[in-house]
Amino acid sequence: MSEKEIPKILNLEKEIKKHRTNMTLFNKSSHTYNHTGSNANLEEPIVFDYSSGNPRDLLSKQNWGIKIGAEVRHINVKANALIRLGQSNQSTDIYVTIRKNGEKLSEGNFYQSGQGPWTYHIYSEYLEVQENDLIELWLVGSNADINVLDGGENLRQTQLTVEVVD
Repeated sequence: MSEKEIPKILNLEKEIKKHRTNMTLFNKSSHTYNHTGSNANLEEPIVFDYSSGNPRDLLSKQNWGIKIGAEVRHINVKANALIRLGQSNQSTDIYVTIRKNGEKLSEGNFYQSGQGPWTYHIYSEYLEVQENDLIELWLVGSNADINVLDGGENLRQTQLTVEVVD
């Protein structure tokens, strides 16, 4: 093997490792968001307490989202959110949104009435990013107590996942 081929192989190994880079944010318990009174139309990020995956030095948990590191150009994002209203007499439109630096990228919407749970699945594929971008999952509802449910570490009913593409 020539000396010129060695750097190419090292670069190829680096790219292969980048493709195996991912991070998932999740909770081990449910959270309630109050969207009544002065908070009736509040838009806010879903709070995540835990992270898992293989983030290497390319992804990190920051505030309520996943921060993008240097050398990442494109990502895939997927999210699940299990939502239940807090009171049986409440009804509202619920929006769950993937955002990059606060800007909406992908959104799911359902009208919910009563306490029956709904699961939202949201995806953004091959999203262009740069260093320090922040990917978050946001919640919007009106005049309701909104429960974001989770079943623990092994039953992640609400989660946000970022996978590095290149």
